[in-house]
Amino acid sequence: MVTPRLLITDDDRSLRQTLADALSRCGLDIATAGDGDEAMRLFDADEVHLVIADFHMPRVNGLDLIRHIRSRDLIIPCILISAELTDSVRDEARKMRNCGVFDKPLRLSMLRQTVMQSLHDIYGWKVG
Repeated sequence: MVTPRLLITDDDRSLRQTLADALSRCGLDIATAGDGDEAMRLFDADEVHLVIADFHMPRVNGLDLIRHIRSRDLIIPCILISAELTDSVRDEARKMRNCGVFDKPLRLSMLRQTVMQSLHDIYGWKVG
């Protein structure tokens, strides 16, 4: 079986590392990016099975990153996270297929559960 590869994008280095550490303990391969532009380059260069993206980032925000992924016509589960989500951003994210929305501060157990369920629903993988 392929090891699921997650891309975690957040300009907060500490949070990015915390998420990477927590999800790698579930047997996942983790790539990280400090902003949406770097995340787009990583996504385009390598296979990614799930994306977690902060909304507020320099250069390219999380919603634009998800739009970039959706423009490839791939069914990749995406999770948008932010401490300050407006109702319109939340609604737009939910309209994109396979996109979850989480407020910061994150509950790691809920995020982990959503990641595992998404990998199972889309790929049929049981991980962790």
